[in-house]
Amino acid sequence: MPYQYLDIVTADEAFRAWGRTKEELFISAAHALTGVMVEKPEKLRPLIRKELILEEESLEFLLFAFLKEILFLKDAERVLLIPERVNIAKSSQSSWKLKAELYGENLDDLGENLLVDVKAITLHEFSVERKDDLWQATVVVDV
Repeated sequence: MPYQYLDIVTADEAFRAWGRTKEELFISAAHALTGVMVEKPEKLRPLIRKELILEEESLEFLLFAFLKEILFLKDAERVLLIPERVNIAKSSQSSWKLKAELYGENLDDLGENLLVDVKAITLHEFSVERKDDLWQATVVVDV
């Protein structure tokens, strides 16, 4: 998954994710978020599956809500999930809808592979933009 970690904040973690499509961007951002919390997120086993449906007024807020939901599921249900499929569509003139299929594992099963606990997604430096032929996002997370 295409993403890189950035050195733009001192107490938190930051990353830039990208993809050719909006869906690839959202998947890359979710992998980067999970990569802050666990080594090799691509090695998560599909032991738990969830479907997620979200709707927001902008792509920026949709990505923010998507990443926040992944953190909510980690905290509320003690599962670490990454998306297998993401579909994003304009649901009206002023909103976007996301449908995602996520999979992952119980946090208790990850043991020594856990790195740090992400507490929140912040709006500091948060952005989603189209640059040339790629969608890009910059995200700062509170650890």
